[in-house]
Amino acid sequence: KNLCNQWITAIIFDIDSFREKNDLFGGETGDRLLQEVAQIIERNKKTPDLLYKFPADEYLVILKNTLIEKAVVFAEKIISEISVSSFKNLDQEISLTISAGITEETPDYKKLLSSVNIAKNTAKQENTGFIIYNKSLKKEKKFKDNLFWLTELKDALNEDRVTPFYQPIQNNITGKIEKYEALVRLIKKDGTIITPDKFLDVAKTSKLYPELTRTVILKAFKTFCNKKDVSVSINLTAGDLLNKGTMDYLFKMVEIYDMKDRVIVEIVESESIKEHSSILNIVEQFQKKGIKTAIDDFGSGYSNIEYILLFKTDLIKIDGSLIKDILTNDHSFLIVNAIVSFAGKINMEIVAEFVSEKGIQEKIEKLGIKYSQGFYIGKPQQISS
Repeated sequence: KNLCNQWITAIIFDIDSFREKNDLFGGETGDRLLQEVAQIIERNKKTPDLLYKFPADEYLVILKNTLIEKAVVFAEKIISEISVSSFKNLDQEISLTISAGITEETPDYKKLLSSVNIAKNTAKQENTGFIIYNKSLKKEKKFKDNLFWLTELKDALNEDRVTPFYQPIQNNITGKIEKYEALVRLIKKDGTIITPDKFLDVAKTSKLYPELTRTVILKAFKTFCNKKDVSVSINLTAGDLLNKGTMDYLFKMVEIYDMKDRVIVEIVESESIKEHSSILNIVEQFQKKGIKTAIDDFGSGYSNIEYILLFKTDLIKIDGSLIKDILTNDHSFLIVNAIVSFAGKINMEIVAEFVSEKGIQEKIEKLGIKYSQGFYIGKPQQISS
């Protein structure tokens, strides 16, 4: 289609949480949902406007010579109609919501897809129906940064430059190091060590993430398979737990490297964990296969006692933001004290994170917390196999 010399307004629509619905109801139902959404958009657009189906669950609408105000009205209509529509899977109703990005990029349509995607991603992140692109979003730099780190990560995985560093966890009763937490690092070609705050979030949105998780599992098990007196913990997200390939790989590596009863899965605490009842089945499999579990960052953000009881984890790791302020903030102390009391009643062990100085360690010991982790105990470092 020739769009030269025309004022172009574009909207990209993205079905929210489509992947989960596709996994739950199956590919045939997923395809039918995609077709029905396309029909709703087609039915509402004007004849000269263009509709393109993008890969996965996205649709691009090109509005010719249309003011941004009218594009907003069109987007709101689609969002509203989809939210109230009833989609069927046999006798079961399926509810859908959709997010949109809108842009008017003038006749220079080369930047169209970039800017409309930035707007759409912002709408999804901020959980709002739609966002109109403007340069004040300041997303272009972030997009370039994400692309840079994805390339760096891909090269590092291919060149075996992704490796765990291990932070010691001390038993406060014996004074011995009994556990280590595996923390992923990327080693640049010049030897610079890159921490995960640079690349982990963008990795989670890419196809590289399962490979990253499996790399950490493999290298951690190779390091600790002959160290029979210590355990190693690995952080896993809801996405990891729901990835059958990753779980099959974990179970297989536990057997191959004889890591039964010496590996701990730290479940990264988030609202999304509770939404997936299937994760409970996975945790039960962990227990049967000799894999212990811990709830990470407990006590800050989404913290639910029901959640702890439901998963029957072996350890609670108290959020570091509470521990680092425990000497100076009465509120933090009271929360930590309450967690210790609760854990004691259900016979659950506790790890205090962010133990950065002697005074905090002494306070932790007085509270009766069994394990400590932080720079005072030891910094993350490489360990030879």
